[in-house]
Amino acid sequence: MVFLDPPYAKQHIRLDIETLIEKDLLADHAVVVAEHETGVELPESFHERLNREKYRTYQGQTAVSIYICRSEKGSVSGE
Repeated sequence: MVFLDPPYAKQHIRLDIETLIEKDLLADHAVVVAEHETGVELPESFHERLNREKYRTYQGQTAVSIYICRSEKGSVSGE
């Protein structure tokens, strides 16, 4: 599990997630939880392997995106 909660003024969440994928640092079925400003739009998926499963906003300015890393076969645990 990876938690990303950078200071809002210095958010590079998209780049951070891309780096995790490119350096192959995520195991199959890994969960990535990213807290970010609601104005920061993150994609539904990264490289077709990391897919957003949940998105919620809190208090109007804070959002949380939860991604799950799919295995090479495209399944997630529990499917």
